[in-house]
Amino acid sequence: MAENHSSCPSASKQVIDVEANATERSYAEVVKTEKKTLIYIVDSDEDDDGVQQSRDTVNLRMESKEHVIENFGKANSKIKRKLDEFEWWDEELYNPGAPVLPLGLSGSPRTKHHVILPIEEILCELRIKTLFCSVVKIAKISRAKAVKARITNKAREFTDVETLSKLKSAMKKQMNPHGYSFDAVTKLREKTREKDRLIYSFNNREMNPSNPTYVFKTSTVSLNIALNMQQSADHFMREEYCYFDGTHSRCHGLKTLALWTYHPLRRKLVKLVTMDCERENQECISLFWKLWNDAFSEISKNPAYTFDPKGWCMDEAGANWSAIEELEDLTLSHGLTGGIDKEVRSAHTRTRRPQEFTRSLELAKRYRLCVTSVDYRTEVNCRFVCKCHDDDIIVTIAQKPICLKNGDICKYTRNGTQVCSHILYVLLNKVGLEEDDGRLNQIAYTTSELKSMLAKFATKSPSHVLVGQASSAPVPTKKSSEWKLQRMPLQGGPKPKCKGCSKRVFKTGELCVAVIGKYTPKHKDKDANHFQVDATYRYCHKLCCIAKSSLPAPKRILLDTDLQLTPEELDSLQNLPIVST
Repeated sequence: MAENHSSCPSASKQVIDVEANATERSYAEVVKTEKKTLIYIVDSDEDDDGVQQSRDTVNLRMESKEHVIENFGKANSKIKRKLDEFEWWDEELYNPGAPVLPLGLSGSPRTKHHVILPIEEILCELRIKTLFCSVVKIAKISRAKAVKARITNKAREFTDVETLSKLKSAMKKQMNPHGYSFDAVTKLREKTREKDRLIYSFNNREMNPSNPTYVFKTSTVSLNIALNMQQSADHFMREEYCYFDGTHSRCHGLKTLALWTYHPLRRKLVKLVTMDCERENQECISLFWKLWNDAFSEISKNPAYTFDPKGWCMDEAGANWSAIEELEDLTLSHGLTGGIDKEVRSAHTRTRRPQEFTRSLELAKRYRLCVTSVDYRTEVNCRFVCKCHDDDIIVTIAQKPICLKNGDICKYTRNGTQVCSHILYVLLNKVGLEEDDGRLNQIAYTTSELKSMLAKFATKSPSHVLVGQASSAPVPTKKSSEWKLQRMPLQGGPKPKCKGCSKRVFKTGELCVAVIGKYTPKHKDKDANHFQVDATYRYCHKLCCIAKSSLPAPKRILLDTDLQLTPEELDSLQNLPIVST
């Protein structure tokens, strides 16, 4: 190498020994001149037959000794490239004793003479990476038709331990995105079973896709505390409630569902069970209760035994309710719901009052209206319906309110999100709600809210504010009733139909037969008793329609003296028992 550089008297040579692996050595001869730096990586190898291979000389640019050691002191492990990419290597491309450029690279000069190029041109021509030396050696062995074991051993020598570690870490991250190892959970579970069953159950979705990923943790001590909380147990813990909630910051990437209770002796909340799962949704919460009942039946030695404390406290979230409804255990559902059905509001709960409500409230304070009994034939001037999940409560008003002065339909009927002023008047002055009561600005009520508003009218006469509306057709009581022939009065709301044929709709001024009967609403009073109210029913002035009534057939039909009939109407009444009053 020194003979080839005799023409460069100003060059100073320095030899840097770099260990590539435990069996072979590579060294770099650095030739520094005033304007350029050339580093010759010289590699010597000896095959199994002891034949000395030719020296491979490669021109590379390195700026310092540390850079040379850093890049060539460790063999690179990226040996997965196809060996076909290196078929252009040939022994004749290397001229021992003189540094040359690889002739196989694009743009390389085809010459075997000594070549010295500026550093920038060398970088542009070669673009050699750090895995260059290891790939060349493996390519030589494969061209020599060596056995597979020798190629594998040579590749193993150039394998980088750090790169393998990175590949292993990437595979672990793919299998366990959050960094948790279920192998460690399995070992911990087996270890804790020797003394106490700390980890009751777990599942990895990657191995068992039918269930979500979870780790269900409890202990024998916690299960015994829960066993003492049973209503059938003779223990002071039977008076304590249970508390259920989820935490999103305890375990990275997972949600934590937990069940607590207050322990009087320790004077603090104690955790009964913890479950780390993927989400706080219906699927995971249902699985939580199922696993908890399984563990509880196991500790009690009774497969049919379920957790039944004095009471429960949890968020009224949709996932919680849905999980409870899916439970097969009715005892647990009964304890969680208090033994009653969940109340449903048929509209969104209004927590704040809109601007339109404030104006309606001011008008309602100045109203002077009277409230009459309900009439399902809509023979009054105005009515509105208070909606709830089970019943529709109808309120009727005898006086025409201000909202109907400019039309026949109030804005409450046109827009279901508005609360009209005449409705607020009834709720304030007749029902007795306060101005700051949250039920004023609701457009739909729950069953309990309606019962509380109807409590003061349950024992009074039916000519009061609110009555119930049955879901089916009203059935009056079978006793003597007074039948009258009259004309349909002017009224708002939907027009009534004939109760016999259910086809004819009575318009204002049309002739009809009316009867007052008793009707039993669907809801009950505060003593849980049914009550009856008056209801007016209308029929066509034909015997076929009147005969379909559930009341006894009328012996006579009264005719008002001020009622004037046309000759055509008189002819149609010949078959009816008309009696003039």
